This record gives sequence, C-alpha cells and structure tokens, in this order.
Amino acid sequence: MDNPKPGKPTMAELEGLGYYDFMAEAFDVPAFQFGGNKAIEDLLIQCGVDKGKKVLFVGCGTGQTACHVARTFSCEVTGVDIAGRMVDKARERAAKEGIQGIEFRMGDAYDLPFGTGTFDIVVTEFVSQFLDLGRAFPEFARVLKPSGFFGMIELYRDDGAPPAVGERLAKAEGAFQRLTGLPFRIPPVSTWRESLGAAGFDVEFQELRGMPRFRDAKDMVPARQLLGIIGKLIVYAARSKKLRERFKAIQEAKRHFIRDKLSRQHSGYGLFVAGRR
Repeated sequence: MDNPKPGKPTMAELEGLGYYDFMAEAFDVPAFQFGGNKAIEDLLIQCGVDKGKKVLFVGCGTGQTACHVARTFSCEVTGVDIAGRMVDKARERAAKEGIQGIEFRMGDAYDLPFGTGTFDIVVTEFVSQFLDLGRAFPEFARVLKPSGFFGMIELYRDDGAPPAVGERLAKAEGAFQRLTGLPFRIPPVSTWRESLGAAGFDVEFQELRGMPRFRDAKDMVPARQLLGIIGKLIVYAARSKKLRERFKAIQEAKRHFIRDKLSRQHSGYGLFVAGRR
C-alpha cells in the first residue's frame, strides 16, 4: 500500500513531521505570503534595499522570496528557518537557480545566530504573527545596524472591529494554533505598533486590504505546481486520517477568516516598515 520511491518519505514519516517540515517535504510550498512579488519588492524598496545591502529573512521557508530578492536587487541575502527541511529546500532552490550572494541556515527567531548590528534589513512575511512579539522584535532589533530597517508583511485586524469579528477570527487563530503548535494571532494594527515601539522602532504602516488574488500569487506558485499540490492533497487526504485532520484545520481557518465576508471587511494584510530609533 505504501511503496514510496527511493528517497521519498513514507506516509508514516510524513505524518510524524511538524507542520512546516511537512509542507516543505510533501509540497515544496514556495511561499506563504500574500501579495506576490510586488508586495515584497515594495516593502524592500521602502526599507532602502540596494546593491550590497545585507538582508535577513527570518522564517525564510523554502527560499522563494529570498531568492527573488537576491536576484532582483543584487543584495546579500541570508535566510533562517527553524524547520530543517525548509532550509534544505531553500538551498536546493538557490543552487538550481544559480543565485549568488545568498545563504540559508537553521535558526531560531528568538536567538538568531548572528552578531549585533549585522544586517541592514530584517524581513518577515507571515511569520511574526506566529511569534511571541516581546521576544522576537528585540532580537530583530539587536541584529540590525543602527540605521537599519525591519520590514514585514503580516495579517491584521481593524482596531475597534465588531465583537462578532473577534469571535470569528479567534476560531481561525485556534485552528492555526492547533495546526502549527505556535501562538498564532491576527493582532490589531495598534498591537503591532505597540510591540514594535517597545522594541525601539518607529513604524509606518501601509494597508493592503483584502485577501490575495490569483494574479498576485501566480508568480509564486506556477500553475503546474499548483495542480500538483492539489493532486497530492487529494491523495494524502484519502490515505491518512492524521493528514486529513490537518487539512480540515486549514479549511476551518480559511472559513472563518478568508471566506467570511464580515471578517474580510475588518481584516487584511499590510506592509510594516520599522526604522531604528
């Protein structure tokens, strides 16, 4: 029943992987952020990216965005991720694409393996919402140069959103927390500002209301790969109850957040550009 190709993990091995290692191994998901390449390019430009600047991606995943930035801006890019399989996939991607001036390594967002004042820019994309902000943001500030910028693309909810929105987003948050085992939150903009301010940043926020459109995301996931991912989802769901439960959690989160009309009216994603004080 379970006869994998040489080098391919068995179904039991896939079931035993953490969420992000599973996503890397099973699907080689290139990116988790919304907005496509345009959003990350806009963010980096606002952070002052230039040739030779040192850019750190925290939670780099399989390296799609990091490779795109290194290729587009000719800057020095480092990516760190706590999931080993993500780092392996990122290294394979960089080698396959022939990207120069880029490296990937395992690393913890709360204890980055770099000296103080190493980077010109630190970036997260749909990563900070999974972190303890009181621990992560001071660490990001530590590895930045005094003139450096922290830029992020993250989800938010409106300040003062109706209670019903909070209830629905709480269900989405709970689904992602069960799925990943991480403290996932969709904070109001004021919480993002306060947390960044406490870490010594001045913040500019650009609202990008609404969820992603296909034309924004298709440059990250080619149509052929997307069809392959859908096919694997069907196979894994049919063969594994444990993986089926994971996919149900994803659908639950999407139902309360992305597909819910009221939630969509009072939440979205945006660009945050934070300079050191």
